[in-house]
Amino acid sequence: AERSRDLEETERLSVLVATLCHDLGKNLTPEGRLPSHPGHEGSGLPLVDRLLDRLPGLTDQSGRRLAKLVCALHLSVRQFDQMRAGTIAEHYEKHYRGKDFPLRAFALSLGADVGGRLDMEEEGDRVRAQVERDLTTIRDAASAVDAGALRQQFPEVDAFRTALHQERARAIAAAMRNPSV
Repeated sequence: AERSRDLEETERLSVLVATLCHDLGKNLTPEGRLPSHPGHEGSGLPLVDRLLDRLPGLTDQSGRRLAKLVCALHLSVRQFDQMRAGTIAEHYEKHYRGKDFPLRAFALSLGADVGGRLDMEEEGDRVRAQVERDLTTIRDAASAVDAGALRQQFPEVDAFRTALHQERARAIAAAMRNPSV
């Protein structure tokens, strides 16, 4: 809540809702799997929808989208250093590509997940900054790929999509190796 005070009120509420909802899937963990919560990210998505359906005034559609993104991706987004570039490119294409992706709010929610624990505020700030840096690097690298030139080179749709994905993965790999490029 403290880190979101400078946001516009609607965005601030979206961040708060997303942060509070991101672990709803943990409630569905079978007792025999405790204390870990494998797959809680995906199992939490229907619960986010159900909660927000029951409380329709809590947030708008962009807030719902943010809550679902944070729920689904709050673990994987912090593991880019362990992923292949092609997997990161898939994440980019599915989640992070759109100009309307709420980067700052998303990173703030992820930082709050970590920083909300006792004596972890600084780690939360580090996570927020790292998520912003990583996603900015990935988005900049992937969006710099010249899709028009590839389309000319590969007029068949499936070949074009494959080539575009491969070029995005190459660009992301290069950018992740050397973030200053």
